[in-house]
Amino acid sequence: MKIATAIAALALVSAPSLVMAAPGSCERVKSDIEQRIINNGVPADNFTLTIVS
Repeated sequence: MKIATAIAALALVSAPSLVMAAPGSCERVKSDIEQRIINNGVPADNFTLTIVS
């Protein structure tokens, strides 16, 4: 029982750091996608990407 409680406590403690890392990850994915589109010959002013949460 103590192991289950410890695992639950660890999950609760680490969850906020995962949530805080998500916006940076989304921005990184967005910039990667933008670069791929530009590399395929599409001018940067001909498209927009928006992160939807």
